[in-house]
Amino acid sequence: MSPRKISQIVSKYEMELKKAGIKRKRISVDRNWALCSREELLGHAYYLLGGIRKYVKKRNKVGKTGRHLGSVQTILMAAGWQTLRDSMEHNRPKT
Repeated sequence: MSPRKISQIVSKYEMELKKAGIKRKRISVDRNWALCSREELLGHAYYLLGGIRKYVKKRNKVGKTGRHLGSVQTILMAAGWQTLRDSMEHNRPKT
């Protein structure tokens, strides 16, 4: 996926999370995610988007960019924010 496409996806998610009143907040690496609230999960997804914005600009961070985007999309699905089909559609190039 191109850096431009990733940036478009990040912008879309940031806009939607901001509109929903979600606050950026990192979840502790020691926290049991099964015990997190939906809002905490969404806050962490929002937090990760900031990193993606930085990584997408660096050629040596392609892998990290993709892993973080995959993590964000997994969190959004687990939180009931979107479906797997939604994520797949967001990732497809426009024809």
